[in-house]
Amino acid sequence: MRTQRFNSFVLGLLAPLASTLLGCGGGGGALDAPSVQQDVRSQQADARSVASALPQSYIRIFNDASGWAGGPVYNFLDASRGRVIDSLGRFVAGYRPTPLNPPQAFYSGVFQSVGDGEVSFSRAVTPNGIVIGGAQADDTQSAFVMFSLTGETHFQPDVEPEFVSETGLVGGHGCTVLGDPLSCYAFHWSPRDQAVTQYPNFHAIWMNNAGVMLGRHEPQGAPRRLATVDRQGAIVPVSFDPTQDHIATPRFIADDGAIFLDTQSAEDAPPTGDAIVLIAECVPIIVGRGTAPRPARCDGSPCVERTSFTGFSATGHAVGVHSWHYRDESGAWQTAAEAGFHWSASDGATAITVAGSTGLPGAVNAQGAVIGTIAGEREPFLWAKDSDGMRLRTVLYPGSDPETLGISVHAIGDAGHLLVTSHEPGDQLSFHTVFAPEPAM
Repeated sequence: MRTQRFNSFVLGLLAPLASTLLGCGGGGGALDAPSVQQDVRSQQADARSVASALPQSYIRIFNDASGWAGGPVYNFLDASRGRVIDSLGRFVAGYRPTPLNPPQAFYSGVFQSVGDGEVSFSRAVTPNGIVIGGAQADDTQSAFVMFSLTGETHFQPDVEPEFVSETGLVGGHGCTVLGDPLSCYAFHWSPRDQAVTQYPNFHAIWMNNAGVMLGRHEPQGAPRRLATVDRQGAIVPVSFDPTQDHIATPRFIADDGAIFLDTQSAEDAPPTGDAIVLIAECVPIIVGRGTAPRPARCDGSPCVERTSFTGFSATGHAVGVHSWHYRDESGAWQTAAEAGFHWSASDGATAITVAGSTGLPGAVNAQGAVIGTIAGEREPFLWAKDSDGMRLRTVLYPGSDPETLGISVHAIGDAGHLLVTSHEPGDQLSFHTVFAPEPAM
């Protein structure tokens, strides 16, 4: 019954919201969906075009081992939203030189030490090489932004950086009382004016290159709302609310302002929900339905379906998974079928297949090149819309066997660099390698 109510909500979503969402009103009346999409497509044609050819080969530009007794340990960040590898293939990670030493901020061989006795870490890097990170010491925390081209580094106490633009504008959060969520705030900070601008009761999820942060705003005595806040401090509600039985989770805001959300059912409800895009805050688009064919199992027992995002790029590409679920004999929900998809405003949703196999995506770069794993095999792949995709093992490690060498791809850069970990099963030693594509993407 809950699933039926949510599906009814989804089917009726476009009509009422197309005329009430922010940006759709004004003296000229509401814009209709086709005109909004055409406008976005024409303005973003270059940025949203997908890669049409895959590299023919790769070269190694970085390689290091970790996991051996007394040796270094890498801690890779979540790369689903990019900001891990710059345009030259330099990557950021948490790094512990040895188990006895504190973690450091790592940027492809450059270590940022914030202060004596402090634990520092790197958070993100822009394509043009601006790195942010932070440090923790006792009950204090601080942030830094480092311009790799000049070596210029700025520090700001009492905040934690999470996002950075290509001009060095930093966003993140801080708390006036450590450990008290009611005292926390989102912030902007710029090396130019050296000032922190606070936004109380705002929890930021992501920031685009213009400095617009997407998140949740919960002012004192008011309900929590999805909202954005810009560099000037204007907090604007996002006019999207799911049904009472579902929750909307903000995931990403692209550089053109497109907003990406996941909706999901309550914990005790069936695993239903949808990946949704708000273009120009006018046209909500339900993404990924129909990617995975309805499995035969669902003919004999009730099934529900769900789509959700797994990766994004600043240029508006997104990837995700469409899945079907059924109840087993114990009453637990199990996956009956799943398939990956790629989405862009210009091309819509496209199923991801690699030489006839289903690809489950993990990340996508600015050109729409996708990395992930083959369903049921955990073998890495690279895919682009106008290609058939390719299995990366045969290109990166020719002649290797999955039984003797495990491979995982953590991230793909906007210039096509791959951050890869390889290891032998049962061996604690791992090799971390950055591969550069030939020709460059």
